[in-house]
Amino acid sequence: MTNINFNEIELEFLRELKISDKYKSLIKKKIYKLNLLSGEKFFGNNELVPGLLFVKKGIMRSIFTTDQKEILTINKYKSGDFVGKIQLLNPIKNHSICASTDVEGYFLPADEIFNFLKKKIYKL
Repeated sequence: MTNINFNEIELEFLRELKISDKYKSLIKKKIYKLNLLSGEKFFGNNELVPGLLFVKKGIMRSIFTTDQKEILTINKYKSGDFVGKIQLLNPIKNHSICASTDVEGYFLPADEIFNFLKKKIYKL
């Protein structure tokens, strides 16, 4: 992950985060560019989601493994979607999210999100 020049981020990203102008400068410092290769996991089974990912380019899928070891795609994410929002609040066992294609996105770490929630800067 690399720090980014915030001018690169489309305004849609900040608009979708629903953060007041007062706190945007704090958020900007915590966002990183994240690239995943096709097949690479954002997080795996029995892992906590590392944060919130805004997909700029590419496709990801949410995969659930049943008790019978059957793998099911339960959701797909594409450009403009946020990945990890539900999993931050409700961790699911036997669940992972991986890149179906090469993915470019913007990442906000989970610990930063929880710090912002404590300060009432961001509402999930």
